[in-house]
Amino acid sequence: MLVFLLLIGGPTAMLGGSFARYAHDAYSAFDNNTVLVKKPEPAVADWPLVGKRVYRAWSSAADNLPAFIISLPVIAYLWWAGDASTTSNIVYTIYLIVAGLADNVLKPLLLGRGVEVPMPVILLGALGGMVSGGIIGMFVGVALLVVGYQVFMDWIDNAETDISAEPGQIEPE
Repeated sequence: MLVFLLLIGGPTAMLGGSFARYAHDAYSAFDNNTVLVKKPEPAVADWPLVGKRVYRAWSSAADNLPAFIISLPVIAYLWWAGDASTTSNIVYTIYLIVAGLADNVLKPLLLGRGVEVPMPVILLGALGGMVSGGIIGMFVGVALLVVGYQVFMDWIDNAETDISAEPGQIEPE
């Protein structure tokens, strides 16, 4: 019986210690705002059938996942607090998951195409659009403000080149 307990208890204790160390490291990373998903090894792309897809998804998660990770403790608190009905908990859980993952979709779409727009402009567009038009307005507001910002910056750049010409000299068009 003692041998049986050692054979079962030894690996279980080692596994428990490893899990505790991992949980402590994860808590420390979250506490220090250094949560990150490691980039995949290039060998992952060579896996048969699914390698390229897994590599792209993993790379995307490594770049964009922290916004979703922030939603997880909020969802856990929502369920553990038990202050609301199951239906409202489900609705809020779905809403928080979609909102947390929307950042993973919106950043590459808006910023990944070479658009150089400061993040406060995007934030103000999202907040203003959400106030004026709800969830749909959040997306439309960002698009409108980004386009407006780009047009304004092009206008400013063109005005600076017109001013830089010498007086009395006409620029060819």
